[in-house]
Amino acid sequence: MQTIASTVTVVDKTGETKEYVAPTILLHDFGLFVKNDSGLTLYNWDQVKEISWGEPNTIQQVWGLAIAQLATDLELDDDYLWDDEDDEDEIEESPKATKKEEPKEEKKADDENPYE
Repeated sequence: MQTIASTVTVVDKTGETKEYVAPTILLHDFGLFVKNDSGLTLYNWDQVKEISWGEPNTIQQVWGLAIAQLATDLELDDDYLWDDEDDEDEIEESPKATKKEEPKEEKKADDENPYE
């Protein structure tokens, strides 16, 4: 997701805290790209301390994209997220006990003809 943040606070490779004001940022799985007048820098997520957004339109955009990404990550469908009906949970009853096969009685060879 690419946005313009109000401020971004990171820790650089020397361990110093650095704050960017109004940078263009790109959030990705492996880190945060920060683009400003001095260049483009990638920070790993463990180096990112804070990202803040102040503009209402940007806040709505970021919030909507974050929810959509969360739904995708959790593999939820639209029916799950937006279902306002009060559905009762249907619980399938599992058999309490499975029938055990009763041992067959041994038949005597003398009593019965197997070809009948």
